[in-house]
Amino acid sequence: CSGNAQVRTPRMDRLSNEGIHFSHCFSHSPVCSPFRSMLLSGLHTFHSGVFTNDVTMIPGKGKYFGEVLRDAGYRTAYIGKWHLLGGNRNRPIPPGELRYGFDELFLSNNCTVVFDAGKAYYWNASGEKIIYREWEPYAQSGQACEFLDRQSADHPFAMFLSWHPPHDHGKKDQYFFYDTLPD
Repeated sequence: CSGNAQVRTPRMDRLSNEGIHFSHCFSHSPVCSPFRSMLLSGLHTFHSGVFTNDVTMIPGKGKYFGEVLRDAGYRTAYIGKWHLLGGNRNRPIPPGELRYGFDELFLSNNCTVVFDAGKAYYWNASGEKIIYREWEPYAQSGQACEFLDRQSADHPFAMFLSWHPPHDHGKKDQYFFYDTLPD
């Protein structure tokens, strides 16, 4: 879809042909939280309140992306790294305005840098911390596939899947997949 004939990507080619393909785009803030705030709010980071990591995005500054979709009848889901709640990273994101319209499914952690099977986690709808039994991106991909499998063609949906890597923080073994938990 981007012009390299040596790389065969039929599904990406189809997605690009049926959707929108951005060939020239950039982020004015390549840092986690500010970028997410810009993506979800459409606002410059100074207006969303998220000018650095670990700062809460200001709710009620207009209609954010998830809110617009939800209000238009879309089922909304968010899976993965949130990093928009600020402060203490080890807590669930409470239902309501701080999820900015992602109301149907919200499986996330505010931010962690541990992706290993048996250590990485997410918070479920009941506010319980659930430990992943496989490498975090694989588990999150599975959650995304489960959400997609439940959707019907006659009801619109929007899902964000936000993997944590490539934040490797010097770890050499994080890319191993475990069928069972290591000892």
